[in-house]
Amino acid sequence: MASGVSRTYLNTLAHAQIGFLSPACSSRAIVSAAYRRPYATAAVATNKNRPPVTAKKTASTEHLSSAPSPKVSVKTASRTHVAATGPAAKAGAKTAAVAATKPDPSKPKVMTENEQMEELDKILAFSKYMPTADVWGQKVETLDVMIPHPILSSGHQLDGLRGRWSQFWKNRLNDLKNTTSMVALASHNALPGINTANDRFLKKLFRWPFYTFGAKSTSPTSWLAPTRKIALDTYLQLNTAMAKNDSKEIKRLASNSFLTDVLAAQKKRSSAYTYFWRFHREVNPTQIVSLRVTEGYLAPDDPKFGNRLMVQALVKFDTEQSLEIYDRRGNALHTPAADAAETPSGVVPAEKQHVVQYLVLEKRMWYDGPWLIRDQVWEVNPRRAA
Repeated sequence: MASGVSRTYLNTLAHAQIGFLSPACSSRAIVSAAYRRPYATAAVATNKNRPPVTAKKTASTEHLSSAPSPKVSVKTASRTHVAATGPAAKAGAKTAAVAATKPDPSKPKVMTENEQMEELDKILAFSKYMPTADVWGQKVETLDVMIPHPILSSGHQLDGLRGRWSQFWKNRLNDLKNTTSMVALASHNALPGINTANDRFLKKLFRWPFYTFGAKSTSPTSWLAPTRKIALDTYLQLNTAMAKNDSKEIKRLASNSFLTDVLAAQKKRSSAYTYFWRFHREVNPTQIVSLRVTEGYLAPDDPKFGNRLMVQALVKFDTEQSLEIYDRRGNALHTPAADAAETPSGVVPAEKQHVVQYLVLEKRMWYDGPWLIRDQVWEVNPRRAA
């Protein structure tokens, strides 16, 4: 949504979805599969560096191909031949050949599979000779989490039958990846608050399918119920810290681009005002709509804590909240609630707001640390975006 580790390698690791691999497969197999899979970020970066081809430019150069070639006399042609084969032409051709071999700095370098494997070997050697260095804690890009949209909803318009059919299969692919991610977490006994280490074959055969298909369930008995509670607690703590301008707590609960954006917004906030953020209720239960799991710890030896998995969950928070703002004299600067009355302490309740947010939470299971909010995803109507 990242010191000595290549960003290309880490971006490739971030897109190695365990949904297409067996949870019991080796690290080498996962890395090899990651190298073979293309990822969209490099393609987007390449397309951004290419100048757009407009209809106007195409029309202006179209006549060049259809124009008749001019007549050239024998004398003129001989001079042209001498000029084209002379020393100046050879020097120019040599210069052009050298320029063609130089890499274009505007285009991202695409590493071959052998180069990526060599880089992985260097990282493994570095982690062996420098055991105190954290080579597996580098920043990675957000995985391919997505917001599933109902194909018949009037609030999210889809263009025709083809758009609905495409969205239907996107939703099914998201469900498949959610299920495989749940299986990976259960196989490693990595579900918070759930113990699956002692489950026998019959329980895995009959009980696991019932729970692994319930990644988006909001039932209090689902396997992800403790994880949803952790996500909501993290959300409340972060919003409270943002209102108090507690940068230390913000850095403890946020990371990556989300942390950068929050800290930038905090710097622009005036110190002459005091903020109070209040959580009132959940309009709808907190829900994990998209779950991705990949193997992020690739050292030969198992981690001393937890397991090798890195988890990213797209969580939907549908809440009712309010924000109070006061100046140095205690005057309320916010919109008061309709039935608000100033309390003896001078507090004026603010108007409640219905807020829906999609936040990506990340947990690297080999660390004994909190879940971190690393990115935010916005729901976009494709018809409006077009």
